Amino acid sequence: MYSEELERLIRQGESQEVEFKSSVPTPQEIAKHVAALANTNGGALVLGVKEPAEIVGVDEQRARAAIETARQYLSPVPEMKVQSPNVHGHVVVVVQVAASDELHAAMGGYFGRGARPSEVLETHRADAVRPMTSAEIRLHVMKGGRAEDAALSRLARAVADQTHTIEQQAETTRKLSWDLAKANAPWIKLALVLAGVVAGMVLMHFL
Repeated sequence: MYSEELERLIRQGESQEVEFKSSVPTPQEIAKHVAALANTNGGALVLGVKEPAEIVGVDEQRARAAIETARQYLSPVPEMKVQSPNVHGHVVVVVQVAASDELHAAMGGYFGRGARPSEVLETHRADAVRPMTSAEIRLHVMKGGRAEDAALSRLARAVADQTHTIEQQAETTRKLSWDLAKANAPWIKLALVLAGVVAGMVLMHFL
């Protein structure tokens, strides 16, 4: 991807086919975005761009390392191409992902992009990553003229339920980490204050 082409893409903003990240995400987050793109219409994950269309750049070595690690969370790994053009003095890392007839899992769950078929865009942004529904999984599996049967429908429902569970567990973990950080912060501050008071009293004793 040439820098001019990338600039046009950035000016158009995020969409169902384009995701911006201002910094390097975790390998797990990268895997989720890559799988979602492959399971939908394909597209690009662009690292080093902040909405709205602000190019901030990222550390290329760190970004490529995270992308390489993300492969281990993908099953199977979709067709993807990594490029790192320099745009106005900033290195931007682009992961181009091809649309696939196969279903690609990230950490055991199946994800897509955009609003659910039964929901309006106001409730789910067009560029949002979300668990695929059982109907979407079934339709994806049926690509290429595969016949539908009851077993396939049950499998689709089971996989959709599993993906939703994975998402809930991840969200719970994030909330617990945030709550723990908030809970610990006052105690850390109090401990530092008390340590300062004790140090001051000891110093006064020897003066």
